[in-house]
Amino acid sequence: MTPTSAVLARPLLCGYYGEHNIGDDALLQALLSGLPAGAKPCVTAADQQQVQQRFGVFTCDRRRLRSTLRALADCDGLILGGGSLLQDSTSWRSLLYYAALILTARLQGKPVILWAQGLGPLRRRRSRVLVSRLLPLVSAASWRDRQSAALAQRLAGVSRAMDPVAADPVWTLPPMHWRGRGGPIVLAWRSSSLLSDADWCVLLQALSALAEQSDRPVLWLPL
Repeated sequence: MTPTSAVLARPLLCGYYGEHNIGDDALLQALLSGLPAGAKPCVTAADQQQVQQRFGVFTCDRRRLRSTLRALADCDGLILGGGSLLQDSTSWRSLLYYAALILTARLQGKPVILWAQGLGPLRRRRSRVLVSRLLPLVSAASWRDRQSAALAQRLAGVSRAMDPVAADPVWTLPPMHWRGRGGPIVLAWRSSSLLSDADWCVLLQALSALAEQSDRPVLWLPL
């Protein structure tokens, strides 16, 4: 299933966008490329200016539920795109946020699509109960892994039995080649309790020396 199956003229695209996370922004790019020609989506974004400039779309403040609900009122459908949005590991409030959007969309008679979604973790019993009520309201869904699809079927039964498992949508984007001076040094480092500040300094000094010696830029991938 792709977003085009809904044929929405002005969908609200809801996700972890504009948070300076390259993975989620790549998902947004893939989602936008799958929309019908002429669609005018509105995107929930933290850094609205960045998303507007990069993708040329309307935005609303994803961190303010009231702002997102106002945007939903002006849209003709809701697409939860990429990532694992229906989960409670971030917080119970995060799950309530997306539940409010789904329920509001359905009360307004608008379709809800879960696109390439992960599902869970749902650590609280009340979270599992809530999601089991939400999933039958969804118009269409695709899951990014078999575990999520299986969990959806366990929670919602036959209403989600036919949902497909889809490949990561980012792989549908055309490959792009580095057009700068030589090849870049690409890094995606996470913080680690095994490394002290002094240890990080040693690594950064070595990286700086390597970049200078090889005359190559350093690209940091935010995680």
